[in-house]
Amino acid sequence: MSNIKFNKGVALYLTIVVLAIMSACFFALTTILVSQIKITSNLSDSVLAFTAADTGIEEALYRIRYSGNSDNFSFFWQADYFYDVNISVDVDEEKITAVSKGSYRDSRRAIEISF
Repeated sequence: MSNIKFNKGVALYLTIVVLAIMSACFFALTTILVSQIKITSNLSDSVLAFTAADTGIEEALYRIRYSGNSDNFSFFWQADYFYDVNISVDVDEEKITAVSKGSYRDSRRAIEISF
């Protein structure tokens, strides 16, 4: 009879331990998932910033080729999408360099070409 009184609290204790372990696993999994979602979001912002920089380079090439305009320019679109292009002409070396810096939200990327 003494073994029965001793084992009565074991089920409650075991249930609490199992729930604590399951809760810890749930919170760890939630933390990992939230961080992965943030990384994925930042990656897509980075791709859009690179696309903005590429758009700036393409526009610079178009302006230089078809209008002969080598002035610096910037472009804003809906306050998140931005590119800024700086064009430099080296007359001695007959070289044109264009640097386009694109940004989207908090991500920034740059492309440089010279020809």
